[in-house]
This record gives sequence, C-alpha cells and structure tokens, in this order.
Amino acid sequence: MGAREFTDAGERGRRRDLVRRIGDASFGARTGTWHADFAKAIHEATGREIGRARVAQWLLETDAAKPVPKWVVDSLPAIARAAAADLRTRAATLDAAADDAGAPPGAQGEPGSDGEPPRESGSPAAEAAPEEDFDLDAFVGQVLAAGPVDWSETRGQDLL
Repeated sequence: MGAREFTDAGERGRRRDLVRRIGDASFGARTGTWHADFAKAIHEATGREIGRARVAQWLLETDAAKPVPKWVVDSLPAIARAAAADLRTRAATLDAAADDAGAPPGAQGEPGSDGEPPRESGSPAAEAAPEEDFDLDAFVGQVLAAGPVDWSETRGQDLL
C-alpha cells in the first residue's frame, strides 16, 4: 500500500471521469457492467489486485466516493491501448465470420460500402477519422487528452 495521496475535488473528478470514459469505451457495451473487467485490466497492467467494488467506489458522485489512486491513473493509457487492440481483434473476427456467412463486404452504413453513405460530412469529420490509415491508438490518445465531456445537453438527440 502506497502513501496516502491528497487531491482536490477537481482532480478527483478528472480522474473519475477518465476511468469512466475508458471503462465505458473498453468494456461497457459488451458486458453492461464493466467494473469487474476493469479491475481485471488494472491487475493485468499493474500486477495489483483490486476488486470490482473498489472501481464502483471511485465512480460514485457523492462524498462517499473514493479517490482514484495515481498508480491507477498512470496505468490507464496501457489499459486503453490493450482494450483498443482487443476491439480490433474482435472486429477482425466478426468481419471474418460475416465473410464466412456470405455477407457482402462493407455492410450498409460502413465506410466504403455501396449502401447508405456515412452520416458525417465536411472536413472536420474527414480529418478526425479518414477511412484509410486510421490510427486507433492515436485516436485513443486524443480522447484521453480531450478530457471529460458533458453529454447532458445532447440526451435523446441523434449525434450522427
């Protein structure tokens, strides 16, 4: 156990938002609740055991929230990169399965497909995610650097 670290409310919130953003993007859509998966990823990245409940305590929006330790924050880039690699592997597996099932390449709505074009328009979207030479690791780095986003004003809106 390391020395106790004292952080202000702003830093605690920043760390909590960073854990939530990486956890949601890495594990949320697949499992519904990602705290146990995130605790396992922290263990794999750092060798330190923590439980699912500790991750949940970091994410509380009350005074009872536990601060996210610096050693966890330091491990987040490695966790994000590992999750990105896992997502690429899963995508390749799913693409191969779709090919084996006889699905046409480039399903409707996918970049480069003959179906519906992507909804993005204009140069900002093209610059943010060009179809060729897209570097997912660099994108993850940009998301981490961008900081927390307040999505409350867009609730219920189509963001595409």
